[in-house]
Amino acid sequence: MTYIQSNLKFLRNKMNISQEELAKRLFVTHQTVSNHENGKSQPNFEMIEKYASFFNVPFEDLIHKDLSLKQKPTRILFDSIIFDTKDKVFIILDGSKGTYSYKNIKKCEILNEKARFRGKEPPFTHQVVTGVDWMIAANFMEQPFYVGLRITMKDDTQLVVYISKNPTRTQTDQHIKAFQEAEKIKHLIDRIINKYQLESGPVTVNKKENTFTIHSGDCGVYPLNELVKCSVVFEKARDAKHNKPFARQMLISPMTQGFAGIYSLHIGLQFTFKDGNKKYAYVSQNAVQPYSDEYRKIHLQAQQMRKGIVKLISH
Repeated sequence: MTYIQSNLKFLRNKMNISQEELAKRLFVTHQTVSNHENGKSQPNFEMIEKYASFFNVPFEDLIHKDLSLKQKPTRILFDSIIFDTKDKVFIILDGSKGTYSYKNIKKCEILNEKARFRGKEPPFTHQVVTGVDWMIAANFMEQPFYVGLRITMKDDTQLVVYISKNPTRTQTDQHIKAFQEAEKIKHLIDRIINKYQLESGPVTVNKKENTFTIHSGDCGVYPLNELVKCSVVFEKARDAKHNKPFARQMLISPMTQGFAGIYSLHIGLQFTFKDGNKKYAYVSQNAVQPYSDEYRKIHLQAQQMRKGIVKLISH
C-alpha cells in the first residue's frame, strides 16, 4: 500500500499553499498536481523526488508512511522566502537568491526601494519613506516602490528579500498586504536572532538542563529557575580591571549623553536571583564610547539577550 496520494494533500494543506502555488514552485502544471493528489495518475520517480525535496521528507516515507501521523512539516513558506526549521536555514527566492544559515543572522529591517532603481544599483541605496513622514518627502506620490527586507549577516554581508512582486504606492491595498507580510517575516527572523544569541556569545542557555552559563564576567553555570530578573547595566572601562564586574555601575541615558561621552564603558547584563545574589556578564569585550555606532550595536545585542532571558524565566 502506498500513501503518496494522501501524503501530498496532507503536506500541502499543512503548509497552507494551493495546488496552483505548489505547481508553480515545482515547475509543473496545476493539473499534474491535482491528478497526483486525486489518484488519477501516479507521479514518476523524478516527480516523487521533487515532492520529497520540496516537502523536506524522505523519499521512502512519502510513499510508504502515513505522514499525517507524524510531526508538522519543517518548512515555513512565504512567497519570497522559505524557512527550513529542520536544517536551520532560510532560502531567499526573490532578491539575494540562495540558502543561508540561521546562526549567521545579525539584523533584519523592513525597507522600501524606489522602483526605478531595482536591479540597477545596490538594493535599498535609494529608499522611500512611508508612515507619518511620507507626506513631507518631495514628490513622494510620483515614486512607486518595492517593499522588502534587508537582512544583515554577522560578517556584515547584506541580503535582500523583495516582498512586493510589483511596484506599489503608499497605503494601497498592495502596500498594506506586502508590509504585513514583511512584518511577519521580520518577527520570525527576530525570534531566530534571539534564539541564537542565547546559544552563543557571553551567555549561553541550556534549556534541557534549565541552566545558563556566563562566559565573560562572573563565569560559571547558574540555574534558570532561581533567576528573577535580568537587566542591562553599564560600567566605566577604567573600573573593569580593578573591581568585581560592574561593582561600580553608571547610568546612561540620552539626558546624560554629553557628560557620559568623556568616558569609555562596558555594556553588560545583571542577573538577580531569588536569594538577592547578583551575577554579571560582559556583552562588550572592548570598551566603547557612549552613543557611538559600536555602542548602539552592542547595546541592541544586550537588549535582545535580556529579552530572550526574560522570556525564559517568565514561563
